[in-house]
Amino acid sequence: MDAPEVAGRYAFAAVVADLTDLLDALEISTAIWVGYSMGGRVALGAGLLAADRVAGLVLESASPGIADRVEREARRLSDARIADRLVEGDMESFVAEWESKPLFASQGSLPRPILEAQRRQRLCNRPAALAACLRGLGTGMQPSFWDGLSHLKMPALLIVGEDDEKYLRLNRQMAEEMPDASLAVVTGAGHNVHLERPRE
Repeated sequence: MDAPEVAGRYAFAAVVADLTDLLDALEISTAIWVGYSMGGRVALGAGLLAADRVAGLVLESASPGIADRVEREARRLSDARIADRLVEGDMESFVAEWESKPLFASQGSLPRPILEAQRRQRLCNRPAALAACLRGLGTGMQPSFWDGLSHLKMPALLIVGEDDEKYLRLNRQMAEEMPDASLAVVTGAGHNVHLERPRE
């Protein structure tokens, strides 16, 4: 199944193992791992959990997770409540609530066809699979990778939107702690840099 409905299938170690298995199937020994937001967190995790398979990292709007255990548990509980509402409700209301998050406020100026295409893509997801992903791979379930940043030896490009204040702060700190990281701050962009400023 391409979108499992069991949270354990989305645990960090399981997802990284699936991706390294894919590399094996394609007979690729190492690759540059590219990820946006949650995908960036997965790619960063691969840099630590499967470093021999990672030639480099391109991380857009990514985070090493939540260092504080109490805060991480609070986020896990919050994510679980969102997952419950997702399963009990409908995709239309979930997507509308998701798109209204302050994290995506900078997308309000995008052309209507782009926003409508993004909404259609989001509405194609299955609620149970999304809920399982949130329960297994949400920020509250992610191990904190902060202590491991200094051990990442591969080159890394950190991409973040200038208007994404939280992630700009996080990525500046990440760039300081990662031995071979470059930070690219994209003006006029928020969290979803590739959608908001595709040319840049």
